[in-house]
Amino acid sequence: MMESDDQVSESSSSATDSDSETDDDLNICNHYIRAGHEGCDEYTELTTFHGMIRVFNSKNWPSLIFWCLVVTTCLVFYMIVCGLMISTYSKQHSFQRKNSEKNAEQKFDVEICSKYLYNCPNSSNFFLSCHNENSKCINASFINHLKLENIPKSFFLKINRNPRKWYFKGNPGIHHRLRLKHIQIHRLNLVNSNCYDSWDSVPWIITSPNESYSLEECEIERRRLYGEIRDIQECYQCYPPCVEDKIEVIYSRTFVNKNSSVISMRSQSYITVVHEIRKTGIVDILSNLGGASSLFMGCSCITLLEMFIFLFKLVFHSLLSKDVGNNELAPEEDKRLTSRRRAIIGKDFQSYRQTRELNGLLLRLLQNAPDHQNK
Repeated sequence: MMESDDQVSESSSSATDSDSETDDDLNICNHYIRAGHEGCDEYTELTTFHGMIRVFNSKNWPSLIFWCLVVTTCLVFYMIVCGLMISTYSKQHSFQRKNSEKNAEQKFDVEICSKYLYNCPNSSNFFLSCHNENSKCINASFINHLKLENIPKSFFLKINRNPRKWYFKGNPGIHHRLRLKHIQIHRLNLVNSNCYDSWDSVPWIITSPNESYSLEECEIERRRLYGEIRDIQECYQCYPPCVEDKIEVIYSRTFVNKNSSVISMRSQSYITVVHEIRKTGIVDILSNLGGASSLFMGCSCITLLEMFIFLFKLVFHSLLSKDVGNNELAPEEDKRLTSRRRAIIGKDFQSYRQTRELNGLLLRLLQNAPDHQNK
C-alpha cells in the first residue's frame, strides 16, 4: 500500500512538473509569427519597442489582432506628424530686423529754381535783386550751413527726384526760415524682386509719366489704365521704389530789419538690414521628431535601428529560403524546417498526451487501492 502511494505521489509530481513546463512553453511561444524564424526570439529579447514585444508574445488571435492594430495606428500617426514637421521646416520662414547706425554724412543736392523766370515785378522795394535772365537753376551741395544770395522772388525746392514742391515768398523786413528733415530709404535685395528703380522697371506700363516713380503714382496710373479689370492687384502689381525719399518741412518767418535766406541741412544715415531666417532649426526639428517617436511609438533611434535590422534580416531570410529551395540541398533543408515546425507546433499535443497518460495511470491506481485494502 505504501509503495503504491509513493508511486502515485511520484507520478503526480512528475505530472505537475510536466504541466508547469508545458505552461511555460505556452507562455513564451507564439506559433502565429515565430514559427520558422529564429530572429524573432532574439529581436524580442533585445528591443525596447514595447508594441512589437506585445505582438510577438501574444498568446491568441484576439490579442495578436488588437496589438497589431495599435502598433499600426501609432505608426501611421507618427508618419503623418513627421511629414507635417518636415513640410513646415521646409516652407516656413521668419524675418528678423536689425538696425545699425552709420556715423557718416551723406551728400545730396538741393535744386532751387525760379517759378517766374521772365515775369518779375518791380524789385525796387525787394530786399534782393531780381534778374529776368535768371533762368538757370542753382545747384548746390549742402552739408553744413550755407548762405545763399541773389535768390529770385519766388522759387521751389526739389530734393533728389521727389515730386513734391514747396513755395515761399520773401518781402522786405521778413526773415524766412526753412528746415528740412530728409530721410532716404534704400531697399537692399539680392535681386530687385519687390521694388522698382524707375518707371522702366514696371512691366505693364505703356508710357512713362513725367512724375518720378512712387508707390502712390504707380497705383494712380494702374487705376487709370486697368481700372475695369477685376484682379487688378494680382495681374498688375505695384512695388515701392528701391530708393525712397521722405522729407519733412518746417517753415517759419519773423520780421527783421535785414533779411537773408539760409538753408541748413544735417544728414544722419541709418542702414536697416532685414535677414530672412528659418523659424525652426535642425536642432528644433530633431527634438520634435524625437518627441513624436516617444509619444506614438515609445522608441529611440537605437530602437528604430534594431527594427530596421530585424526587417532586413526577415526579408533576407525569406529570399535566402527561396534560393535554397531551387538547389540540390532543398529537400534536406525542407525536411529540417518541417521537422522544426512540427517540433514547435506539436509540443502542445505531446504535452497533452503525456498528461492524459499520467491521469489514466492515477485513475487505475486509485481504483486498485480498495482491493489491496481488502486483501
